[in-house]
Amino acid sequence: MRKISIRFFLYWLPNPRWAVTAAWRYEGFKLQEGQYLRQLFFQAPVELKTTSIPLNIRYFDPSGFFAGLGVTYVNQDIRHLDQQSLAVLPTQSEDFVLVDAGLGYRLPKRWGIVALEARNLFDQQFQFQDYGFQILVDGVNPRFIPERTIFARFVLNF
Repeated sequence: MRKISIRFFLYWLPNPRWAVTAAWRYEGFKLQEGQYLRQLFFQAPVELKTTSIPLNIRYFDPSGFFAGLGVTYVNQDIRHLDQQSLAVLPTQSEDFVLVDAGLGYRLPKRWGIVALEARNLFDQQFQFQDYGFQILVDGVNPRFIPERTIFARFVLNF
């Protein structure tokens, strides 16, 4: 089994109120030919390559108000093992773009935060294979979810 993970980050503060972030992330997983038997029982891919490029801009006002907007491009190539012939199937590719947004308010004297965030704002539908199959746990915690998710956050510091 061969795994690889590469990340590059860029953070920029054009002024005290604005923050811009960009990143490039590559993850790869590939089984060697003699290791395919395991995939018959777990229905996991034999090869998986994921590239993601998130771009974010955030605004922070001295009054406590803050807002952010992010766009993430994701490309994923996946290869499975055919259960009948034990041959590796052709590569399946998936490309998608996700938009996230949020706004909030930092309470006076840093007593806490009230925020509202939306992930996958435009409800983009896609097929994404996370890397959780590498560990034998039933829990699922994907990085990208193919449904719009809106959540509120309330944090108190004392």
